[in-house]
Amino acid sequence: LENAESPAEAARRETEEETGLEQLTLQGPIRVIDWHFRFRGRHIHKYCHFFLFESPTGEPCPQSAEGITACQWRTFDDALQELSYDNARGVLKRAGEMVRTLVAIGAGRPKREEEVSP
Repeated sequence: LENAESPAEAARRETEEETGLEQLTLQGPIRVIDWHFRFRGRHIHKYCHFFLFESPTGEPCPQSAEGITACQWRTFDDALQELSYDNARGVLKRAGEMVRTLVAIGAGRPKREEEVSP
């Protein structure tokens, strides 16, 4: 986190910096995952906060200055298959539930129908 920003503010900044997407609207927190590992003999307990954002702009553009070589939209099912970790799949499944709820109440505006398919 930079300059005492909140996890949501950091997520917005990082998403904008790494994808080039702008005008992100926070739709809500998805979940926090955590894990433990050892680094240089020290026990580290790391937390990662996930948030659902909406952007009126279209295609992400990888920001090479940020070390991002590619970013692309995937169908929900394709994205689930690409993920290696169960906890990441859980985050995506929860995000899918949130998108479907937002669409059902008229709050979300998916760009493509397949983005909300379970």
